[in-house]
Order: sequence, then structure tokens, then C-alpha cells
Amino acid sequence: MANRKLDWSVVKKLYVDHELGPVEISKLLSCTPESIQYIAKKEGYTRNTSTSRKLWAKQRRIQGLPASNSWKGGRCIREGYVAIWVTDLCKYIPEHRLVWEQTHNQKLPEGWVIHHINGIKSDNRPHNLVAMPRKKHNINTYELLQIARQRIRELEAELKLLQRALDNNQMIFTFNNN
Repeated sequence: MANRKLDWSVVKKLYVDHELGPVEISKLLSCTPESIQYIAKKEGYTRNTSTSRKLWAKQRRIQGLPASNSWKGGRCIREGYVAIWVTDLCKYIPEHRLVWEQTHNQKLPEGWVIHHINGIKSDNRPHNLVAMPRKKHNINTYELLQIARQRIRELEAELKLLQRALDNNQMIFTFNNN
């Protein structure tokens, strides 16, 4: 940029009133971010790191971008459970809950939890999830074992059918949504 004196009133309007950062202002005024920071500091307007980060995240959301450079697409692991970012709620929701609610077309009843039949917290396939009252989940492990055993029997029966078809040189394919 040529040696052009920046007008503080213009910079102040963008920096203070519109809460833009030095990078955005420098693009608008065709100068360097350092010159914006210099003039803001000289006029007594400085931002701490926390404020700068909040404003930066706000600007990115306005632009339709994720608020963080470390954004992984709205999917993270918390204590072994997969969580999904739900934009409408502005928070992470456990994926197993979302899958169960979508599969059963209803909200999880108040005081109920989702149990992973095979015990693998990240296995959120619909047939591996069962909803139950929290008390039942915490107390009655016998019933949980029964559910798991029933699922194992179903899978073993399916395996036998597939093995028989394979042994007889028959190819059987079934497609379902699971």
C-alpha cells in the first residue's frame, strides 16, 4: 500500500461499531492488518485474546463458516460416545440418541436412556440400540443380557442361512435399511 494516512473515524466505525477484525478491515481499506492494529492501539482501542476470538468466531458464523479452524464436520467422541453437532440447538447431541429417535420416529421419553446391546459405545446401528428407563438400565443387567442373547440368536440364524446358501452355490441378497 502506498503511504496513505488511515482515517481513525473510519477504522473506529469498522473496528468498534461493526466489531470487525484487523484482517477484514485491512481488506476493505486496502492496507495491512498490522496498520489497523497499530492505529487501534494508538487510539487506545485494544482487544484481549478472548474478545478477539469471540468476534472472529461470530464473523465466521455470519459468513456460514464453522467457528473454529479445528472443525471436524460436527462429529466428535466424548467418553467413547459419538456426538453430533445439531445447528438448531447449537450443541452436541449423542449420536445414539439421534439414531434411535429417527428410527422410532419419536423423542426419547423423559428419564429414559439408550443402551448399546453389544456394549460398544460407538456402534450406533439401529438394531444395536434399545431404549429403557434409566432405573432399569442401572439395575437390571439380567434383562440386558437377555436382549443381547436374543440378538445373538437372530444373527446366528442369519449366518446359518447364509452359510447354507453359500454351500449350495446359491447367492441370496436381501437389502434393508439397516
